[in-house]
Amino acid sequence: MGETWKPQTLLIMVLVTLSGCPSSEVQTTASAANAQDDAAQAEREWERAQQAALARDRLARNESAAITFLIENSRSLKKAYEHFPPPAGAVKRWNGTDGYGAVTIGASTSDPSRRFWLTTGPLFPGTTGNRYFFVNHEGRVHASQDPITVLDLAKCSVPPGLTPVESEELAAH
Repeated sequence: MGETWKPQTLLIMVLVTLSGCPSSEVQTTASAANAQDDAAQAEREWERAQQAALARDRLARNESAAITFLIENSRSLKKAYEHFPPPAGAVKRWNGTDGYGAVTIGASTSDPSRRFWLTTGPLFPGTTGNRYFFVNHEGRVHASQDPITVLDLAKCSVPPGLTPVESEELAAH
């Protein structure tokens, strides 16, 4: 006896018993109801897995677009700042791209024609992206799971705790 019956199975058993059907038919009907429930559950799990995969894909595309945006703009700034340096220590913001918020651009407090930095982060962390990015006049992109604060405003060096973005991620840029 120790079986657990679902409410719909119990209802079928009661109805079948009242109608005088043999109990083997009740068990067959109960097994069919359980199989349908199992199939529906498997389909829901499959749909959730597909949605999770699409979300991971979207995050990867957003992060890739942010990396491309930083690389392209750091190259442009390097050329522009050589001829038209900004005021020392100037900071401005641009609109971001593909799920990433504003790009913050800072010029060196000591050598604005040659040193600068850019940072960006996801508009909605965990939804539109997971990482924050930094690039400076040297052109190497670094990432962090946390918002980035540039500490060395004179040299525009990489803040502590950031990791270089892997070359495979940069290959497409």
